[in-house]
Amino acid sequence: MLRYFLPSVATGILVLMAALLPHSARANDIPVQITVGDTTTLELDGDPSTGHRWVLNEPPPANIVTVDIQGFVKPGPGTPPPQPGAPAKFVVLLTAVDAGRIYLVFDYVKPGEAKPEKTQAYKVEVLDDANAAQALPDDGSPRGKRRDLFPDQNDLQDAGGNDD
Repeated sequence: MLRYFLPSVATGILVLMAALLPHSARANDIPVQITVGDTTTLELDGDPSTGHRWVLNEPPPANIVTVDIQGFVKPGPGTPPPQPGAPAKFVVLLTAVDAGRIYLVFDYVKPGEAKPEKTQAYKVEVLDDANAAQALPDDGSPRGKRRDLFPDQNDLQDAGGNDD
């Protein structure tokens, strides 16, 4: 009987430990690099017809970035309205104020409910002009070349303005 009891106790302990870890240690953090004075766009997937919204878990230090939550993208003129249940992009603008590193955690919540349905974390690094040339060296690209963090098939330039 002890042989069956110990594995279930060990599994329970592991589940408890995972639940107690800080969110950033569990989440699939998305790296974002931005230069002081620049603005970048974060796009989070959601469904506006369910009433869910993305909310910032806690405000970031205003001396590093400012966060401007735009909400779900609205269709342009001449574009039919989205179908109920269709996915849409929730847009957040980040403007870099000063060099530093922060975590931004967004919760996907339904109005009136405290527990988020899902979360998304961003590991944001704001570079000053002197360090911008060394951006993202760990992706195999040459030093000084920046890569698209949110590639768009219609966009023909990378984040640094170079041709893709």
